[in-house]
Amino acid sequence: TLGMSLGEGGGAGQVIAEAMRIAAEMHHGQRKPTGLLNHLVDAGGFADAAAMFEAVARDRFSLDESYAPNFFDLALSGDEAASEAICAVARQHARDVVGLVRLLHFSTQPIALVRAGGLHTARSPIFDAAFSDSVASTGLAFAGDVLEVPPVVGSLVHAIRQSPQGLDPAQRELLLAQGRNGVADRGQGLGDVVTGRGQAQLVLLGFRHRFAALLLGPTVGVGTCE
Repeated sequence: TLGMSLGEGGGAGQVIAEAMRIAAEMHHGQRKPTGLLNHLVDAGGFADAAAMFEAVARDRFSLDESYAPNFFDLALSGDEAASEAICAVARQHARDVVGLVRLLHFSTQPIALVRAGGLHTARSPIFDAAFSDSVASTGLAFAGDVLEVPPVVGSLVHAIRQSPQGLDPAQRELLLAQGRNGVADRGQGLGDVVTGRGQAQLVLLGFRHRFAALLLGPTVGVGTCE
């Protein structure tokens, strides 16, 4: 991937980055301040914006991605700067979708579009409207919905289907239940479900909360990486 600063959209981290960029413009007098700036200063526990940006410049402060939902709330309260940050990410996600359609030469319309991830499952009317409007402006027709279960479930279903012998119903349901409930975050418990079968190698790779289940060979194993 190119990354969110080189033509691809990010997730909650990009919302944070956009909010910090806009707040910096406010601090430097480049735009009219809104509540976003004080919101960030308070969130970091700083005396003022100057102290916050000094800490940012010296790599002593950064907001965790888990803070992103606060910007959705701030946008809903009417803060135009928070809305701008959210919409910027939504439009980039839309551009990503259109780019993939062109690269993969989708021709049949409407194109099935399944949205997943926290920014989409948040059901923010501001994010959703910006995303939908940007996609619609391309003239392409899409049909789809938001995936409410963790994407790992689809990987697990695919891996089970590709297995030469498969899993018995009890093992299958336990494995999928763990995927739905997020127990697979670090591969916990999965070894008890799939080891000893000898029919395929099921490797679960966890990138924070993103997963891929791969069938690789004659043995079964589970691995994780952060």
